[in-house]
Amino acid sequence: MQVEKYGGGKADYIDPYAFRKQHPFIAERLPNLRAFFESFNFPVTRVTARTLNGLFNIGGGYHIDSKDTFSIRLNFCLSTNGKFGLSYQNGPVVMFEPGDAHMVCTARHHSAYASERCNFQRTNLIVDVIPWYDYDPILDGWKPNQYFGKIHPYDMVEQGIVTFG
Repeated sequence: MQVEKYGGGKADYIDPYAFRKQHPFIAERLPNLRAFFESFNFPVTRVTARTLNGLFNIGGGYHIDSKDTFSIRLNFCLSTNGKFGLSYQNGPVVMFEPGDAHMVCTARHHSAYASERCNFQRTNLIVDVIPWYDYDPILDGWKPNQYFGKIHPYDMVEQGIVTFG
């Protein structure tokens, strides 16, 4: 069977299980970022910095990323001017301030949000954590851990089971 490289198949960017180890560039050149990722007590599987240019994009593009029992998405606001946040379709808008960390429900339709056009570029660091699985480097695969199916990943964050920093 052939797997499409960018079609949402195994081992592409859409497959968070494919992210099994930190890129050497981070360890070699970005020690503070490496230390931040290593401060999580569960596997960090996907990280991206996202910008939203307030002159061109004011939201829309609602989408679902993954099941809420698979990964936890933490959205760290690095820069904003008070006009940017996250919108849930038919739900609340959550506004961000620099330094805020928000857990995003990736199983609900959501989108970046800007209250109005502005000459500012908002930047967020988005970190996905997998709380129900542990990576086994010998098998090069994932195994369910003691929390699998017993406590919801969001409850794990709220109860302080998933931590960082």
